[in-house]
Amino acid sequence: VGFFNDAWNILKCAGTQMVVYWVCAYANEQHNLGAELTIDPKGTSFYKALMLESCQGVVQILNREVHEDVDGNDLLLCREAILFERIWCCFEAFTVLKSDCVPSLLMDVATIDENGEAVVLTEGLSPGEQQLPGTMQWDPKFAREANFPTSLLFHGLRARLESGQASVDDDRRRILNSIAGVSVAALDDEPPSEHANYRTVNAKLHGLWAETAWPLCVRNHADICELGLPDALKADVTRKTLRLHFNRQKTTMDYFNDDRLCELSRGLPPNLEVLQLGLAGCQSDRGLVTFAHAIEELKALATLHLDFRSNRNIGDRGFQSLGHALTCLPNLEDVNLMLEATSVSSSRLSMLCHGLSKCDALRKLDICVGITSVGGAGCEGLAETLRFPRLEHLQLRLGACNVTDGFMSRTAQGLEGAKALRVLDLAVTNTPIGNEGILALSTVLPTLVCLDTFNLTICSCKGIQDSALRACLIAVARCGTLRKLKIC
Repeated sequence: VGFFNDAWNILKCAGTQMVVYWVCAYANEQHNLGAELTIDPKGTSFYKALMLESCQGVVQILNREVHEDVDGNDLLLCREAILFERIWCCFEAFTVLKSDCVPSLLMDVATIDENGEAVVLTEGLSPGEQQLPGTMQWDPKFAREANFPTSLLFHGLRARLESGQASVDDDRRRILNSIAGVSVAALDDEPPSEHANYRTVNAKLHGLWAETAWPLCVRNHADICELGLPDALKADVTRKTLRLHFNRQKTTMDYFNDDRLCELSRGLPPNLEVLQLGLAGCQSDRGLVTFAHAIEELKALATLHLDFRSNRNIGDRGFQSLGHALTCLPNLEDVNLMLEATSVSSSRLSMLCHGLSKCDALRKLDICVGITSVGGAGCEGLAETLRFPRLEHLQLRLGACNVTDGFMSRTAQGLEGAKALRVLDLAVTNTPIGNEGILALSTVLPTLVCLDTFNLTICSCKGIQDSALRACLIAVARCGTLRKLKIC
């Protein structure tokens, strides 16, 4: 715990509240364990601590192998990762994975690396990393997790909670029966050797380990399929959310390539509702085509965020396949496509727009095609796809593209029916837009009866004069629901 605490303190952002740990072995009253350990595992202080509102999650501390030289012989004193052999630790994992807490309980993993230093795999970003700008959050995570021993991953990916043992067999029976959902009166019966709850929680555990370990394995050139990551992730059929990031701010993860994307595509759980991926490493269309075919099957998907930033290797087939995949996802409500500094062109953007035009349930759309060869025709085509009756949030970032007044006119026309729009964020920095475009946008603003937030970024747009900006401000003043305004 001391090792882990030192590592975690490094991860915290300045001013973060002190981290407090509840350690079962020290927290129970050792002279009155009968009162602490009731027949029902859910009545123990162990379980109650996990259910406290202040509890954020658990730390699985995995030991390394312990050896000792005895008369010249190498004697193994302790196997590595014995946590998964202990029934109370298994019950802890079950409780976290089956919890209905909001926000959900986290499960981090800590051990020591080959140099005896603490290393932590966190579920998602640490508090300190979350405070960094979006494009810089993942570099520190990749760096601090780099030395996590790959050998330990096998144990988490193959753990069977029902195989846990206890020094007191009553504990084993009661915990397994509790997991199986039997009545309190039957907790002392011999538990079933197999049960649907065992399978469900094992699949959730393996899926969590696969998600947490995937970027580490990619970075360390581990054999993804040999470890079984795709199978483990796909088998987690109750999983609703998957967030993985393989982009780096300083240098792209060049080891995340088409083969890696194909492996990830094979592992997508079938019932996902939220999918957020950073995919800067596509070498060609092959990986994206495979990925696009895979997401076509995710019929429950409501949120899709894809970050291809700085990837200049995707061609027509890749964009066409992704556009077609969008037409197969009837429940999409939130789409975020980061295409800044990529190989997207006007024609390729049109392929994506065709898919987006079929997303009738769309409520939130965020597209960035800045610093690309997208021209006026492509931007105008994008504007024509904005006729979504349920659209509430629209963010378009088109800086340093050949955005013309025609784009603004088409955008205004597309928004005429957006009666539910609450947030409008347009960034057209360093583009040829002039007075005509701003005036066209001004005509539609007062008709957006639910508009709460309006941001317009027009830096270095030399064709815009003060008269057009005054007209825009007058139009904004007529938006009775507007609370937040930023024009720069």
